[in-house]
Parts: sequence; C-alpha cells; structure tokens
Amino acid sequence: MVTLALTFPWGRYHATPWGHSPNEGVVEWPPSPWRLCRALYAAWRWHAPDLSEDAVRAALEPLVEPPRYHLPAHRAAHTRHYVPDASDERTKLLDPFVALHRDATVYIQWPSDDGQARQTLERLVPGVRWLGRRESICSARVLDEDEAPTEGWLEPAEPDEPGPRRTLLAPAPPLDLDALTARPHRVRRQRMLQPPGSVQIDYPDPLAEANARTQTDRIRRPGNTAATAPTAACLRLEGSVLSARYAAVGVADLTRRAAMARAGRAADGAEPPELAGKRADGTPLEGHRHAHYLPIDTDGDGLIDRVVVWAPDGLSPEAVEALASIDALRLGQAFAHVHDVHDCRVGLEAIGSLREIEPAPLQGPAVAWRSRTPFAATQHRKRRETLAAFVTTQIALECRRRALPEPAHVELDDQRKDAPHFRRRRLAETRDRDRRAVNVRLEFAEPVAGPLALGALSHFGLGLFAPQL
Repeated sequence: MVTLALTFPWGRYHATPWGHSPNEGVVEWPPSPWRLCRALYAAWRWHAPDLSEDAVRAALEPLVEPPRYHLPAHRAAHTRHYVPDASDERTKLLDPFVALHRDATVYIQWPSDDGQARQTLERLVPGVRWLGRRESICSARVLDEDEAPTEGWLEPAEPDEPGPRRTLLAPAPPLDLDALTARPHRVRRQRMLQPPGSVQIDYPDPLAEANARTQTDRIRRPGNTAATAPTAACLRLEGSVLSARYAAVGVADLTRRAAMARAGRAADGAEPPELAGKRADGTPLEGHRHAHYLPIDTDGDGLIDRVVVWAPDGLSPEAVEALASIDALRLGQAFAHVHDVHDCRVGLEAIGSLREIEPAPLQGPAVAWRSRTPFAATQHRKRRETLAAFVTTQIALECRRRALPEPAHVELDDQRKDAPHFRRRRLAETRDRDRRAVNVRLEFAEPVAGPLALGALSHFGLGLFAPQL
C-alpha cells in the first residue's frame, strides 16, 4: 500500500470541483486523485527536477487506481465577499471551503507495492506545499504501512449503493502526462466536458453526513433545551447608506419580515414560532420567550450596523437556516414611502449564546440600567396620573411579565432629549399609532441579568436598556 498523509495547518481546504464555479458554493472533498497527481507533477518540476520523466511516470502510474480515503471531522462552509468592479458596483463572490481541525490528518491510500515508485514518491510528496487554491496550505508525507488507520476508510461507491454520491476526477489508465498537465482553459476551448485522459469516480458523499451532523448535533441535539441550543444570532449590515439608530424599530421589523419570508419559502409557508412570535394557529406566544430583533450601533457612529436576534428559549435549526439565508434587507414597493430605513446587505456574523456573540454589552448583570432606546408603555396613562408615576407602574408591570424583580427606583432621564426622534411604529403602522416614549434609568436591589427589553415594541428594539457601569 502507498498511503499519503495530508494536514492543513490553516484548518481549511479550498478547491473547486471540475465543471463548477466558485460562486456555486461547491467544494471538492475529498481531494481528487486528478488534483493530487497534478500537484505531484508540479512538485517534480519545482523541487526535484533531477528526477527523470520515466521515474516520475512510474511513481504516478499506480495512483491511477481509485484510492480510498480516511477523513477527519469536517464540515463545508463559505465566506462572502463584495468586490467592486469597473462600474463601481459590488459583486458578491463566494469562497467555499471545507473546515477541519488544524492538526487533523487526511489519509489517502492506493494499492501498490512498487518499492522504486515509493522512493520517488518520498521525494515528490514533501514538495506539495499547497493543494487546491493557494490558501490551502498543506503538509504532506508518505506513511509507513503500520502508521495508517486500520478502519473507517471511505471506499469508491458501488453502482447500486444507495445514498448521496460525490464525483471525483481521476486519471484514466494508462497515465497520460500531457493530458494530466493540460491547462483548464485549453480543455474548455476544445468544448470538452472534462480533461482528456480522465475519468469520474463516485464516492459516498462525506459532506452530506457532515452537514446533517452540523444541523442536528451542533445546532440542536436530541433532547436539547435552551441551555444548549443557540439563543442568539448576530447579523451584520453593510451598505452605502445605513439606517440611523433612531430607525431601530423599522430595521427590526424589516429583519423579521425577511426571516419570515425565508423560513416560509423553505417550509411551504410554515414559520418557526420563535421567529414569528405566534403558534401555527395564530395565537401569540406568552412570556416574551420568542425572538427579539435588536438593532445595534456597535461603533458609536449613530448608524445601525448589527441586528442581534435573541430568543431566550433557543433557535430551532429552521430558524437558524432562515436567518443565515438573509442576504439583504429591502423595503420594496410596499414601503417605498419609508424614508428613515434604508436597503442594505446582510450577512450572518455569529451564532451561539448571547454572551458569545453579542457585539455590545447588553447582558450585565448590573444593578443600574439606562435606556439605549426609549421606553414606550403598552397601556394608556390616566388623566390625573403623573408621567413619572405612570412610567414607574408600567416598568414594574413589564418586569413582572418577564419574571424579573421590580426595580427599586425608576427615574426619567431628563438629560437626554432624543426620545421623540425614535421611530415608535412598525413599517405597516400609520402615524396615528405613534406612542409616547421616554428615556429611563432603573435601579434594582440586586444585580439583574439582561438583556433588558421592556414595553411596547420591545421585540423590535424599542425599550432596550444597557447596563450603567
């Protein structure tokens, strides 16, 4: 047997399969025999030019046989990049890759016992410094037979084997070095579907199992509770014009609409209750345990650049997938009259617990809290009731609804005069639904853990408090 061991110190393997574009988001995995043979040929030219062509051909000839693979834990992922073109437009490019541990080893094994060919490979293999794209930094070596794993190998698929397949390009026997080294653009110029001297080999798809494991084991394991399910997602907003912090409710409403549309499209109209705030029969959820859409200005420039979606009882895999698929917030014709909320691009920046991903200090715990966005009551003020007494009563009511202790002291924050500038209605509401909002300081007898979002539209960014340290 000839066994190669590959490690990727940067923890990523970037390679696009033959016949695909990087923007399709498809990654070649495991590394194809065709790519490995080309890399070994390049290692000969660059690092061992003293070897004869006959010796190299003899070393590569056994690698024409379909290899088997032993793969470490891995998963498919991608990043998104917006690149300006000649017309100053921004083009979205995908960078798909397979993520694995920096010390993880990929084993590839061929049935061969040619001692002379093995000696040549031992010269060539260390010269493979990268595999796939140049950022796939690689370390490779030839193993002794007793160093290879004894079980868990991925073998070529049988014709009648069920399950998803992954096709890898491999050299066809007999090995043709001229065909192996043909440039891709010349192959396409000849209108060939694949390079001459190559064959397609089917393997059971390892990424299908890895992605399924990602959805179940990493997002929501069997029997998950809110303690282990992700409770928050952070969406990053980018655009030539971002919405001001005063438009937080509008941005939150637009984010929820986008999440609902994505979730409904993926599940034929079914919406995850934790995102919608209501059950399938339309009855609202109680206890304020469903998603809060909290727009945040993280750099203090007055513009909203993040939206934190926080659900205390956890986000289901369907909710996570819906949030991750949002790539833009657009008002559309239905809200063309809205001028304080602007279209923007969106990308999922992080997902996990709120403490792991929050881009601003919202959790505490703290004794003193101060309005980040003004508080609006859910009830009407009585005619003879003072504003301070009314706000105190309403704050206490909101805390009881959320199983929080009532504050020991409530004070109107008269130093801040910006409350009237904040949007106090959702996008579909008219100006008749405007609510009076005030900035407030709270003090509790004991430290209270946040996030603290109270009052009307608290699930849309209004009434959000921050610890006052």
